[in-house]
Amino acid sequence: MDQKRAGLRAVGRRRYLRIWAAILSFCVLLTALPSPSATLTVFAASEETDISPDDGKIPGGGVNDNVEATPSKEREESEESQETDETTVPDKDVDGTGEEGGAGESTSPEEEDEETADAGQEENVADALVQDLLTWIDALPDAEEYLAAEPDVEDEDAYAAWEEKLYEHAKEALSIMEEYETLTEEQQAFVFEEALAKLTAWTEIAEIAGESAQVMAAAPHSHDDISFDTPLPADGGELASGNYYLDEDVALKDSIVISSGAKVNICLNGNRLCRSEYKNDDCPINVYGQLQVYDCNDGGIVSGTPITGESTVAVRVAAQGMLTLHSGKITGSYTKTVDVEGTFHLYGGTVECTYRSGGSAIDSIGTVIIGGNAVVRREGGSNNSGSAVCNNSSNAVMTLKDNASLFSVSYGVDNYGTFNLEGGTITSTSIYGAGIY
Repeated sequence: MDQKRAGLRAVGRRRYLRIWAAILSFCVLLTALPSPSATLTVFAASEETDISPDDGKIPGGGVNDNVEATPSKEREESEESQETDETTVPDKDVDGTGEEGGAGESTSPEEEDEETADAGQEENVADALVQDLLTWIDALPDAEEYLAAEPDVEDEDAYAAWEEKLYEHAKEALSIMEEYETLTEEQQAFVFEEALAKLTAWTEIAEIAGESAQVMAAAPHSHDDISFDTPLPADGGELASGNYYLDEDVALKDSIVISSGAKVNICLNGNRLCRSEYKNDDCPINVYGQLQVYDCNDGGIVSGTPITGESTVAVRVAAQGMLTLHSGKITGSYTKTVDVEGTFHLYGGTVECTYRSGGSAIDSIGTVIIGGNAVVRREGGSNNSGSAVCNNSSNAVMTLKDNASLFSVSYGVDNYGTFNLEGGTITSTSIYGAGIY
């Protein structure tokens, strides 16, 4: 009996010890893991990666045979092994998002500070753009007041200055409006209604006069102490005394006629003037009075070549007429580009002939004075015929001076009258030609 009780007590003690051993083993196992959440993550991952229990390592990097190591030591070894162990489970999302780090990934205080700084910098830039825009608008005068201050047109100097400023303000308003339209709706909300109304009034003025940066080019303008205020009519015909401008290329229905006694100024304004079609050898311009030609933008041309049909003389100057070229180009592919019986004075610009054989840029039986920086050219065609200028009569007088130049593939001057060389240059590119013939 006593032996049986002793045997039962021995069995009880063994069960008691086994229970405590199991409890202690479980505690050691817990201290070996980095954290409960990491443990769960690793065990979940181990099912996907098929890590063998015989590997000698707890999934996630803990060593399971060193059960007597301290908890802090175990955590350090576990963290190091997670970074270096080849069997470590790859980073996977724990929230099912499919992205590394998961939705619960935290942002460091430094990153938050950088994001806040970037957002503040962007806001400052936007504020600066709006402030600049308001400053530009404020610099514009009130449109209604400016228009009300229009001087009398008879006071030419005052009116020309006022008109020039008008178009400057209009061009500036168009540029500002372009900047305004690039702002976001939130930024535009900071532009006061009064400022926007002021800007809109000026853009409406600009749109009436012309569009975008071409406001000045496509509208009345002033230079050389002349206010060019009348569009050149495309129908042609007789022009009364006045100041005309081209706001686009013009193909004339009929020739322009400057009548005897009339004084006409034309600004080509960078555009082309020609006939729409060949008609009875009529040239684009016939001068019986006085005509001065200007070009305030590069590219202005008077051409003897029509849109359709054969070329003709570009300009004819009658015996009583006077033509003055300040700038721009007169060109043609006929036997002569400018036919002079009266007087032709060149202060600048270019006269050019591109006829296929022979011909002259200027053919004169009157008076021709070429000065300033004017250029007269005979291009193309035969190299032993034609000239830049032909003094085609014993009564013809031609003078070359200042920095003007004559250029020809044949003769610079084909002279049958009087030629005065006071300056300038003459160039011939042909071995059969000459500067003066």
